[in-house]
Amino acid sequence: MHDRTGDDESFSVSGTSASGLALPGSAHGAACVPAPPPKCRKDVTVKFHLMKAQVVAHAYPRHHTIDEVREHIACKFQVKSKFLVLRQAGAEVPGHRRLGEICVSEYSVCDLELLLSDAAREENVQLNLKLYYRNLTLPDIITVRIPSEEGKPSRDVVVEIENQVITKPFIGGFLNKHNHIEYHHAFTQTGPPLERLKGPGQKCSRDTQTVCERYTTTASIPHSQAVQHSGPRTLVDESRAVLSGLGCRMVNVPYETQAEFEQRPDVIAKVRLIQRNFRRVLWQRLIRKSATEWRALQQQQEANETGAQRSKTLAHNKTCVARTYPRTKEEFDALFAQIHCWKENELKLIGEKYSGAPKIAEMNILLDKEIQLLNGVERQRRAIRREQTEAVVERQLAKISEPKRWVGSYS
Repeated sequence: MHDRTGDDESFSVSGTSASGLALPGSAHGAACVPAPPPKCRKDVTVKFHLMKAQVVAHAYPRHHTIDEVREHIACKFQVKSKFLVLRQAGAEVPGHRRLGEICVSEYSVCDLELLLSDAAREENVQLNLKLYYRNLTLPDIITVRIPSEEGKPSRDVVVEIENQVITKPFIGGFLNKHNHIEYHHAFTQTGPPLERLKGPGQKCSRDTQTVCERYTTTASIPHSQAVQHSGPRTLVDESRAVLSGLGCRMVNVPYETQAEFEQRPDVIAKVRLIQRNFRRVLWQRLIRKSATEWRALQQQQEANETGAQRSKTLAHNKTCVARTYPRTKEEFDALFAQIHCWKENELKLIGEKYSGAPKIAEMNILLDKEIQLLNGVERQRRAIRREQTEAVVERQLAKISEPKRWVGSYS
């Protein structure tokens, strides 16, 4: 499929078949010898253009009619064929026409529009691609666009990739005559990779389909010493059970009839009933104790959260009162520190937002605000100092004005 002329590389499919083999009479590199017309391909690749720029492709024989194509694509979408309309170049294609008549492409590609009829819209019928691809295995079809030289249109080449997967032969196994299902032997299947094989201690073989090995021992017991079974347990005499180095070794007892078994009191069942009821009582006591502790913890947690919230509220109120009406030296110092922090933040903001004359103006405004705040704080401090001085004077005057008292000789 490759023709090389000089230093330019071009692709040509006029002398090749659908499989890429050269047809008789085609020549490579002979530009002066006209090539015979290409053979007509036996299949036509039909591209169905759906809504939303969705495209599906199928290969049909050239002698198939439009009605047969419509029936086939309706089965793929699982709808009735009367709901589908096939159009070409905006006009509906009659059902009696064959694909060979409407396919005029050089590479046997036919473009059709797949639409729904008015009856389908009334019954709310849709074309679902997920339903189309669910049980359908399509061959891989790609369209390769080959750019040409300047002034010449590009060419599209349809390439179909054949699926050459072989069917695995029946080497050995069983065949069901009714439903014809084959059951292959394990040794005929492909084994696991080497990295998934088990170590030397475990064996996993496809020849035997072994999962794990069990080491069991057998013992022959005489008929006179037969063991009686009652369900999954073995009736043994617990008084005769002896302990060995490997655990408890049970000793068989003589045969017991059904009547003797029914007359014998079931002490083990009664003991188990008592133990079960006792464990239930202990469990109930534990539940009540745990519930009481949980309730106490919940109350303690609620009390702690309430106390923390109250303390936080009192501290916040105290801070607000101290900032609004400071009275001590510590409160005034905190207020001055807060004013200084506010001033630093404002200076940083002004330096980021302004420059030149606006910056100077903002600095003057900030200076006026700072002077006002400091004057207000200073007035508050002088007022508090005046009140304290007046209180001291009043106490001294009250003490001076008290009447003189002394202890006389006649008292």
